[in-house]
Amino acid sequence: MGDLIDYNTEIPKLRDYLNELAELSINILRHSRHEEYNHLMFMTSTFMCKQLSHARSVLLLADSEQYKDALRGCCKIK
Repeated sequence: MGDLIDYNTEIPKLRDYLNELAELSINILRHSRHEEYNHLMFMTSTFMCKQLSHARSVLLLADSEQYKDALRGCCKIK
């Protein structure tokens, strides 16, 4: 039984989504104020960096034509 997903249409959408998410995340991190006792900002920044790293890994999978793994990985991005 073949795949039900058309990778030729889904992977470009995935790339666009992850690139937009990465750009947004980077802009938020650049413009956020990090104060010494702002633990929420620290936790949020750490979470965003981890998600950004995960998004980049998914893009690497897509570039390596590991499309199923890339789509599965995208589902884990919060």
